[in-house]
Amino acid sequence: MKKYKVKISEFAYSDLKKAQEFYKKIDSQLGDYFYDSIILDIKSLKYFAKIHKKEFGYYRLIAKNFPFSIYYTVKNDIVIVMAILDQRKNPIVNYTEIENR
Repeated sequence: MKKYKVKISEFAYSDLKKAQEFYKKIDSQLGDYFYDSIILDIKSLKYFAKIHKKEFGYYRLIAKNFPFSIYYTVKNDIVIVMAILDQRKNPIVNYTEIENR
C-alpha cells in the first residue's frame, strides 16, 4: 500500500481554525471535537489519497462527522490539503474561495 506525506496549506489551516472557533462558540468541547475529527480525516489521506472524486480540479474528501469537505491535491508522494470548507455553502462559492488562494 502506498503511503503519502500529508501537508496542510496555511489557507486550509486557517479554514480549520475558523470553523473550530465557530463550534467553540456553541460549546468548547464541540470545537475541540471538530478539530480532532477533521485532523483524523486528513490523516487518513496518508493511506487513502486519490480515491476520492475530483471536484473543481481537486480531490474532495467528505468529513465523517461534520458537514465539511476537505479539498486536496497530490504532487508526487505529497498530499496538500488546499481547503476545508463548509458543505452548507453554495458549491460555486467554495470553488471561488479555492481558486482565489
